[in-house]
Amino acid sequence: TIQVMGNCYIAVPKGFSPNNDGLNDFLYPTNAYKAKDLLFRIFNRFGQLIFETQNWSNKWDGTYKGNPQDPGTFVWVLQYTNIDTGKRFELKGSTVLIR
Repeated sequence: TIQVMGNCYIAVPKGFSPNNDGLNDFLYPTNAYKAKDLLFRIFNRFGQLIFETQNWSNKWDGTYKGNPQDPGTFVWVLQYTNIDTGKRFELKGSTVLIR
């Protein structure tokens, strides 16, 4: 008998390149299958909220109001509850947008 343990390790990439080449074109929290009450927000260097979603499969394409954002560092905040444990998480980090 093989027992598969649940995993809710969610990762947000350290960098992405939204150049439509099919590789790393979007920023989003990966592997969030066991997350509920999720909120993912991205801020620019001025602290302005430029992307927000409650659905982890919604991906940021590197634009704000239809305009491509300049290369640089963006801060993200991810909040969610683990479905299995009920534990609430708040993760913070930064990602580099590469053009």
